[in-house]
Amino acid sequence: MEPLIQEYELEKSVDELIQKELQEETFLIHEFFKNSSVNILIFDKANQIIFVSNSFAKLVGYTPFELVGENLSKVLANPPSEEEKIDWERAENFTSSVRELVLSTGEKIPTLFYSNSIKEFGTIAFNSLVVNAIL
Repeated sequence: MEPLIQEYELEKSVDELIQKELQEETFLIHEFFKNSSVNILIFDKANQIIFVSNSFAKLVGYTPFELVGENLSKVLANPPSEEEKIDWERAENFTSSVRELVLSTGEKIPTLFYSNSIKEFGTIAFNSLVVNAIL
């Protein structure tokens, strides 16, 4: 085999190994948060739910599959405004707010949330809400 081809094959193998490790780490992190006892809700800029922990889904009376892809208004009576999201971006730590959580039964319960923006390449990619306490 020519040296150039060997070098290419070696680089390709290393790249594949790195990619596989990253996929495994991402899977483990996802599983950790999904199965966490913390009530986590992550949504995108359009207020579309992209992730919920199993405990959050159970709290509101849905399965994660019933929530992912839905609008945030399905579980929050008063979704955050654009101004609030901008404030989250400026905050260095979590901010807190009281919002009404909407259960699958239609019941609304006041809840204290911690909010945070998740940045990707310096701009907000997602926002998160973590249930701190049912009031």
